[in-house]
Amino acid sequence: MARIIVALVCLWAAAASAQIADDPVMLTQAGDRALEGVGAPQDDATAFDFYRRAAELGHAPAQFKLGVLHAAGRGTPQSDAAAADWYRKAVAQNYIPAMANLGVMYMEGRGVTRDPVLARLLLSRAAEAGDKRARDYLITHAEAP
Repeated sequence: MARIIVALVCLWAAAASAQIADDPVMLTQAGDRALEGVGAPQDDATAFDFYRRAAELGHAPAQFKLGVLHAAGRGTPQSDAAAADWYRKAVAQNYIPAMANLGVMYMEGRGVTRDPVLARLLLSRAAEAGDKRARDYLITHAEAP
């Protein structure tokens, strides 16, 4: 009886593993758990791997989170250019938090060529969609280009 239970648990684990491999939402949630240390020790590299797999499946929230990890150098070497690349992919899907982050990068010239006009466009779109950080950034950086 114990062997049957062990076999069933192994089959369930294998099925769950196969399901998560194809589901970008589940992969992103697994990345969140790894990043926050929920259910296992906190691990930036594991979070990065889960987010990368989901991002490669076109999941905008995971693309955004990969950008955040690249910008901070968590789970991967720090790279503003790589962060901007992932933010652009999420922005292409109208993912608002990525618009805000990419707008700040264009305003400050981090990982991209400084472009205050594009920065204000991205930040304005994010602010209009309700992103408080974008709105606050526009208010505090109201000087002319």
